[in-house]
Amino acid sequence: MKELICNNCKSNADFKRISQLNVVTLICKKCAIKELNAQLKNNDKTKCETCENVSKYMLVTQLNRVKNYCEVCLLKDYKKSI
Repeated sequence: MKELICNNCKSNADFKRISQLNVVTLICKKCAIKELNAQLKNNDKTKCETCENVSKYMLVTQLNRVKNYCEVCLLKDYKKSI
């Protein structure tokens, strides 16, 4: 069985990303979160912007707006690698 390796850190890849030019990039969960510039937060009282679950990550948009996302919603643009 072929092992899928992250293009950034050479660990096991969890996700694949397909760009607009149909280029497939393999990426691990840690590198995907780092690429999105998401910050881990320890506040259990805030809710996710999209699904209303407890949010785990915080993103700051280009207009300096704070968005709270759970892990599933944060990584929804990445496809699970098989």
